[in-house]
Amino acid sequence: MDDEIKWPKARDVGRYGDMSPHAHIRVGLDSDNDVYVSVWNNEQGASVEFCNGAGGGGSSPKTRAALINLMTAIEEDNAANPAKDWWAKRNGAAKQGGSNGAS
Repeated sequence: MDDEIKWPKARDVGRYGDMSPHAHIRVGLDSDNDVYVSVWNNEQGASVEFCNGAGGGGSSPKTRAALINLMTAIEEDNAANPAKDWWAKRNGAAKQGGSNGAS
């Protein structure tokens, strides 16, 4: 299955959607290489996890592989349009807050 996966550079990526300034998706790999997906707007959200086969679970290997490939696609889209990069905006806001003394 690994030969079908294009591995991302980061372990967690995020991207804002096209129709809302707040709604975003995050896809990441946890310490067990399980894949998690979360979708949030400015009020609420939800997450789901797909386990790898080595540590138990792993009943959705094609879905897990597709989500890892989605991480790579998000990285590529974020490189092309950084304004939609959830992590870049989040980290930029944290840096801004730190530089002016706000918390």
